[in-house]
Amino acid sequence: MISLKRTNQGGSVQTFFIIGLLLVLVTIGAARYVELRGAQVRRDQAIAQAEKQLKTDQASSNSGSTATNSGGTNSGQVAAPSSSSSGTSSQPSTTTTPSAVAGSSVLPTTGPSTTSIINIVFIGLLSAVTAAYLASRRQLARSL
Repeated sequence: MISLKRTNQGGSVQTFFIIGLLLVLVTIGAARYVELRGAQVRRDQAIAQAEKQLKTDQASSNSGSTATNSGGTNSGQVAAPSSSSSGTSSQPSTTTTPSAVAGSSVLPTTGPSTTSIINIVFIGLLSAVTAAYLASRRQLARSL
């Protein structure tokens, strides 16, 4: 007959809860980091695109005004921007906001939100920790 000895290797409730809590915190922290990093990258891309669009608009307005000014009769004078009779400028407006430029090319956000993914991961971790604890307790009860 095999003699079973109590070895206290079944684990304890405290150890399971501490490890489970650490895993949950690491998972939530990683998800939050990814979310913030993604938002920063999208913001940087929108700003870069807006600056590129602004430079393109300025270059096209500068080349248009240079072509208009080169055909002028007063070669010694600097040409001021021309105005129409209604008081509005004939040059196109170059003030664009990053959100206005980026809004036309940014795809809509679809799929599950980050909070629902975090909830699913949390429930899964909690279930795994509970199942491991119960299995450990059953094994300990059998060995006694």
